Amino acid sequence: MDIAMRFVFYVFRKALLAFLVIFLAGITFFSTRDVANIYIVVNEGLKNRTSAILDQNVEMDFLGTFFSDSFLNEDQLLNNNIYAEYNIYSYRQRIRSRLFWVWPWSDETSISVEHIVSNIIGEPKNVNEGLKEPPEWESGRKEIIIRREMGRWQIHSIRLIEPITDPIER
Repeated sequence: MDIAMRFVFYVFRKALLAFLVIFLAGITFFSTRDVANIYIVVNEGLKNRTSAILDQNVEMDFLGTFFSDSFLNEDQLLNNNIYAEYNIYSYRQRIRSRLFWVWPWSDETSISVEHIVSNIIGEPKNVNEGLKEPPEWESGRKEIIIRREMGRWQIHSIRLIEPITDPIER
């Protein structure tokens, strides 16, 4: 009887260990999949939003891939575009995401991002206004709230935490 109990305990330990390894591998797989998806949504979303504002060549329907409808409806730069009066020829953009983690069962997370747009070169569309420079972009460290809606991660809000006044050195 003692041998049978030791055998059952041995099998139970090995099965528990195998279950634990499979469970941890699953958590790691699904979490890293979500982290990769969020990273892509944030980087591509910010690039396309900047392009939509400065170049004015991105469709709002395409931005809906990366942003929630409520964000697109409330975004001041998209809806009251101060760059619409300018022909923008070039600009420099840099996005640097901080490390973050998301659990597979989470439907919302926040990520800290440095979003810098500098060296905006353009001229007014109306020649009568004279040679005015385009306004500076609000570069800085931003907190981005991302939510999973219907299986897709979308940017729900962007909040400026700390402005970056000298983007060249960073």
